[in-house]
Amino acid sequence: FGHYINQARAAGALVVTTNAAPMNEFVDESSGVLIGASARGTNGRVMMGDGTEWDVEPSAICAGMDQVLAMTPYARQKMAQEGQRKYFDQLGYFRAQMNDLRDWLRQ
Repeated sequence: FGHYINQARAAGALVVTTNAAPMNEFVDESSGVLIGASARGTNGRVMMGDGTEWDVEPSAICAGMDQVLAMTPYARQKMAQEGQRKYFDQLGYFRAQMNDLRDWLRQ
């Protein structure tokens, strides 16, 4: 569900994650490093989602880490700050939507 990604974003960490749903719904190229993945069907073995799992090659993980290490400390900091900003923007949006729902339910 992305809880670990959101915890990292809230803390201002630079997130390295898979370029696949739902991970890339939380992180994009402006707010983290996305690692390529290939889809694999699960033949109905999962209870939620569209039944897709993602395979990641070890070399793709290494390439993602190399990308982070090649960044300047300033670039890493700015990317992490953008992730944190997006997290709090999304949190505010979610909070507003839940308040609207609560108001609607009370009518």
